[in-house]
Amino acid sequence: MAFRRNLSTALLSAVLIVGSQGAASAAIDDGDQAPGATVADIGPGSGLVVIEDEVAVGSGTKASRRMTGASPAGLVNTTTFWWGSSYAKSTERLQLTYNGRAYAAGNLYNGKRVVKVCVTYRRNGVDLHPWVCSYARSTGQAWLPGEENSITLPDSLNPNAPTTYFRKSVTLIDPNVF
Repeated sequence: MAFRRNLSTALLSAVLIVGSQGAASAAIDDGDQAPGATVADIGPGSGLVVIEDEVAVGSGTKASRRMTGASPAGLVNTTTFWWGSSYAKSTERLQLTYNGRAYAAGNLYNGKRVVKVCVTYRRNGVDLHPWVCSYARSTGQAWLPGEENSITLPDSLNPNAPTTYFRKSVTLIDPNVF
């Protein structure tokens, strides 16, 4: 039976963060704080993988983007990353606000189950808000989708402000873990 547990335990040393290019970028140790810091955990062998990435908001050129849309004159720019029916979505409106959405459906994606999706924004190396996450829920026999959670933040009105980045994190586990 699955249970919730803080990632700051020994499991942290086993978590691997993989960038969208598929290369290992860092290993979390007990001193780091993982986004959201909770996942479904049944112990060793759960196949836990955390993938974290960021893209410049409004750049429109990042190859890892799965779907990008823009309204006339760039009034609304949307970028969505999909893992099956789970997603992380960023919408920039009128260069005034950012809206990030996270949804973990508990679906299978590339042989793993999506159990957590988190989003936030970063500017000048500083997160503008704590991570906002969606968690799929286990019944012990099946996975239920989590709630879509979102964050809305103001953009900087300074035309010379540093670039803002949309940050996303997805947590995947073995598909046979309930």
